[in-house]
Amino acid sequence: MSVVTLSICIPAYEQPMLLERCLASLAMQTYTNFEVIVTDDSHTSSSAVVVEKFSRQLRMQYEKNTPAKGFPNNWNHALSKATGTYVWLLHQDDCLLHDHVMEQVIATIQSTQSDVLFGSFEAPQYQKFKVINQQFTAKKITPWHLLTGNTIGPPSNVVMKRNNVQYDGRFKWLVDVEYYLRLHTSMPSWYYLQTPMIEVGIHEGQMTNICIANPAIALQEYILLVNMYAAKYLSNILYFDFIWRLIRNNFKSNVATTHKVLAASASKDSWLFVVHQWQQRLPAIIRNNPIASKTIMTLCYLRLNFSNAR
Repeated sequence: MSVVTLSICIPAYEQPMLLERCLASLAMQTYTNFEVIVTDDSHTSSSAVVVEKFSRQLRMQYEKNTPAKGFPNNWNHALSKATGTYVWLLHQDDCLLHDHVMEQVIATIQSTQSDVLFGSFEAPQYQKFKVINQQFTAKKITPWHLLTGNTIGPPSNVVMKRNNVQYDGRFKWLVDVEYYLRLHTSMPSWYYLQTPMIEVGIHEGQMTNICIANPAIALQEYILLVNMYAAKYLSNILYFDFIWRLIRNNFKSNVATTHKVLAASASKDSWLFVVHQWQQRLPAIIRNNPIASKTIMTLCYLRLNFSNAR
């Protein structure tokens, strides 16, 4: 049986204490045939000091980015340095859960010959955030499932064959979902490892929390995804319903922002703009009524699909 080599790619940015926790979880692994690549966007030398601390325990590559590459370009840069057969993009605020995680991952890869492996993850309480134990199943990695929600997890939750697929810098909130969509096209063999692999560090400085505080970011990115993939998934009523509800819920929270984002991002001949027009014509009391909204959504769906079929 051929030896599987693994590259752990860590895009670092400040927060040396989190990087140290991450590297410590790698240093205690029972499996040792792996390399660690740290590409550093930090303004200070704090990350370099941490890397030096582990340089005798781990097979390390370290590169200080000058100038900083930013998000998600630093992710792509770290992955481009990998030499292993498989790569693992591990964020510095995440860590492996126990000392034999990597051994389990390698054994599973060898036995299943999968292109991509993913598992569940844990996120213990951090400051004001509650405990999360998120689990996914391999049955939920169809493209339209990914379009309606991340059924894979964060990038740290994925181990894959080394490839040329890069994260798209146009995305922030959906950067991992859009990446998985393209990865699924080029690498169709995915395997779900039931054992949790990582502990996700949750803190207020994460991009996730920045996007949650600004709902317009998510709406803009879903519109971009719709524009990229609408031709394939317009006929799926579940996805159509998801987009209908996304626009409706944004109307509830911020009407002006919803109008502005849709007007700027959706072409007037797109089905997304048609959905926008249908909802604009509805009184709020009807648009926000679940039964009425579902009925009108179905009529809009049938109208658009009938028009496209002609």
